[in-house]
Amino acid sequence: LIPESLYPALRKGGVATTDFANILLGRVLSSQGKYKNEIGRAGDADIYSKLYAAYRTADLIEAPELREIVDQALRNDLVTGYNLKDSRFDSNFIDELTLTYGHSDIPHAVQLIGLLRSEGIDAEGTVQPKHSAFIYLQ
Repeated sequence: LIPESLYPALRKGGVATTDFANILLGRVLSSQGKYKNEIGRAGDADIYSKLYAAYRTADLIEAPELREIVDQALRNDLVTGYNLKDSRFDSNFIDELTLTYGHSDIPHAVQLIGLLRSEGIDAEGTVQPKHSAFIYLQ
């Protein structure tokens, strides 16, 4: 869990620095799947290949019983739309600092990365598969 660069900070009875504690806590959360679930940053040189790889390997949600219920709610005008998401792909980002962008295909996600880069925004990103349905309201 501890990177080699921090080995000197490990000493019996020593006091952990803030940086050491933050790194260690981050590593523990990561090992439990509770830390950021990101594919990279918008400015990363390999972000496009990571984006395509994540998109190809993300399976669509299969929940026929649930989909039947929410589809019926749509037909009965109880809701105007819904998203079903797989919690295994939750970003674990800080909600107050998170922007969620839903896209229908990979070109839209690629465009978003390009837009972020063009505006100098080096945001963290992830891909979360979902199933959506909505009624187009005019």
